Amino acid sequence: MHNVNFYQAGDAWQNVLNATRTIGQIIGKPQAVQQLLAQYEQDVQRLKTELSAFTDRPLALLQFIDTRHLRIYGENSLFGAVAKQLGFRNAYLPKVNYWGFQNIEITELAKLPPNTRFVIVKPYPANIASALTHNTLWQHLPMTREALILPAVWSFGAIPSARRFAHVFADGLLHGGDAW
Repeated sequence: MHNVNFYQAGDAWQNVLNATRTIGQIIGKPQAVQQLLAQYEQDVQRLKTELSAFTDRPLALLQFIDTRHLRIYGENSLFGAVAKQLGFRNAYLPKVNYWGFQNIEITELAKLPPNTRFVIVKPYPANIASALTHNTLWQHLPMTREALILPAVWSFGAIPSARRFAHVFADGLLHGGDAW
């Protein structure tokens, strides 16, 4: 039995890469891992070029927990690492946990730069859209008007999740995100 730890102190992206390579060695398929990583890198480079016109605004990578609380992903998260590789800046710079996020109250969003692009990753509670129409703070934050809603992506995953996030994020920016 082998124990491969993806989440530990340090650089989250490097931990994912190291764990992926370790699994490749354990199962005797290091070449398959190299192909997976090479394909991911090719995708990122292509998408980075396609998305260069969108990189002028910092991102807030968000998931709603309930109507008053969110999970915000920092640079040292899977979503944050992918966004950085695509040429984006993260608007949330405070310390985050091993998984790269911090739970915050909705009022904390007012502290972000006013040009921040909100990227909201599903799933979220069913009542969020209607609750936010009645939330005065949400209605007065300039960045809420253009919030980008993305389909669900596993935030605790590895290379396949990173690749999926890169693609759904790019698709959302280029063609419009999901509806609330």
